[in-house]
Parts: sequence; C-alpha cells; structure tokens
Amino acid sequence: MNQLTKVVVRFAGTLRWVSEKDQTEMDISEPATVRRLIESLILKMDRMKSIIDIGTSLDSRPDMIILVNETEIGLLEGLQTPLSEGDLVTLIPTAHGG
Repeated sequence: MNQLTKVVVRFAGTLRWVSEKDQTEMDISEPATVRRLIESLILKMDRMKSIIDIGTSLDSRPDMIILVNETEIGLLEGLQTPLSEGDLVTLIPTAHGG
C-alpha cells in the first residue's frame, strides 16, 4: 500500500480562478515532493493543464513562485523539495494580465 502525505495547497491569482477555490488538501504519494504535487494537481484539475505545461515548465522552472511553509523553493531543494504531513504549499503565478 502506498504511503500518502497530506498537504494544504493555497492558490493565488489565475490559479485561484483555474482551481475554483482558494485552497485545497492533497494526498501525495511518497516520496512526496513539490514536483509530485504539481503533477498530481495537473492530473486532478483539468483546467490546471492550461496554466502549467508539465512537459516544458517543470523541466526548467514553472511559471510561478512556489512557497513551502512560506519559503520559496529556490531556497530549498527546488522541485525536489520534500513535503511533510501538514505542509502549506502556496502557488503564485508570475504571468498575469495588465
């Protein structure tokens, strides 16, 4: 049986519109990482695919600021940042209308 880690995901900007909510809880299979969380979001929320292109964005850098417990993942381990039970992940898109 796969071990799951439950995290809270907070959406900002257009991601709030795409997800149709301010935040949600997600169960991530182990080993839980930011990359695995983003992949899970894309699979579970069809509209998320229009914002995040997993084939290109995640291989280089997603077009968003990602915080884990209020710390930007660039200061941690990037997309390989491990996630623990109860972590708060905030997704803030950098692209926006003017």
